[in-house]
Amino acid sequence: MSKIINNAADQMSPVVPGSNRGLVDLRNDLLNTMGEAAAMVDLSIGDYVTGLNLAFVCDWFDIKHADLGKTPEGKTLRTEKTALFDALKARNHSNPSTFWSRLCDKARDARHPELALAAAAAAAAAATTEEGASNGAGSRNRTPLVRNGEEITALIKFNENLDLEGEFASLKEVTKLLKEALSLIYSAKITN
Repeated sequence: MSKIINNAADQMSPVVPGSNRGLVDLRNDLLNTMGEAAAMVDLSIGDYVTGLNLAFVCDWFDIKHADLGKTPEGKTLRTEKTALFDALKARNHSNPSTFWSRLCDKARDARHPELALAAAAAAAAAATTEEGASNGAGSRNRTPLVRNGEEITALIKFNENLDLEGEFASLKEVTKLLKEALSLIYSAKITN
């Protein structure tokens, strides 16, 4: 493994008794392993979330704990959640509920990227407003991607509250196209 830290203090690192390796080598191994483990965990979480999103047609991540046993999908989800919690507890995980919440957030973002973009846009707008408040610029400092994302999100929400079966039926296709545009903006934000 490559060394992460290599400075004068590390050159004088003591050798661990019973080993021909110094503390620096052991520390570097630990840090490298932690980095690799974190990357592997992120990949595994992504795969698990994708599997859950494919297994459940409903927005499973929004089902409240009290509602888990009330529908067939809720019962299946409760079984999966219990199995995961039991496995995490067996590995002495400190807080399975926090881990479950993280899974739900990732699944929600994966299934509804437009909501993830809206949240990111709101956070960016809040940051811009805070920065602008000190120089009087306000929210006019939004980037074009953030502004487009916010405006399109507002239009999507407005259209979804209309009766799209009657007089506004033509807006169904518009809403669909707006969602596609929002996905493109979201992917542009990620790659930039």
